[in-house]
Amino acid sequence: MSRAFLARLFLVFLTGSRIAYGQTDEEYSFELPTDLNLPPSHRQALQYWETDFHHVLHLAKTQSAQTPESRAALDTIYRLITARRSSLGSLSELIGRWSVRSLQATPHAAVRYLPYTLCIEKKGDAYYLDKSTGSVRRHGILQTVNAQCAVFIGATYYVSDNEKPVYSGLQSASTSERDAVGLLYRLSADRLILVFPDIHNTGIELYEIGKTRTRNKKSKAGTFLR
Repeated sequence: MSRAFLARLFLVFLTGSRIAYGQTDEEYSFELPTDLNLPPSHRQALQYWETDFHHVLHLAKTQSAQTPESRAALDTIYRLITARRSSLGSLSELIGRWSVRSLQATPHAAVRYLPYTLCIEKKGDAYYLDKSTGSVRRHGILQTVNAQCAVFIGATYYVSDNEKPVYSGLQSASTSERDAVGLLYRLSADRLILVFPDIHNTGIELYEIGKTRTRNKKSKAGTFLR
């Protein structure tokens, strides 16, 4: 039996009913490019991110002490990961500045942060994503996996860092504690999501990404789900 199938059986046991959300293993299971230098645990986390996200959301929703904001954050995460996805298209179409909002959840609570900005650009033959605003930042490469998504391989960094760390698989001197991997999906022409599976046992995270609006030469954050 696959890990995803066993996880679904566990969720059915917890809820006492048939799981109404999510996709079948065949719909979301995929193979990552073989030239990606990822440890098995990171590959597995990416492959089964949906099962893990639903599991965390279910556990959090059963907490009786949830605040209204936490419940709203859980609902937003659920709506984003179950939304209909479009073809990602070429990464070159994504070059530019975007508004981004981080949503995070653990089995106990969830939170939606204020919007910041990120940039997608091309350097040589590689595409880079950099969220260089906010207290917790990330940067790394994007590589197309299939018509539906691209993989993000990078690292977390902070304002106080003198140098940006890189993914430990790309530079032996880097620490794996800063590693970050995710999958980028397109929901519409102006909306993307970047999901980060929990590879450090600290909770799941999702970037809701929208086009930065420009009016009178001033940038304005894109519209996010309420």
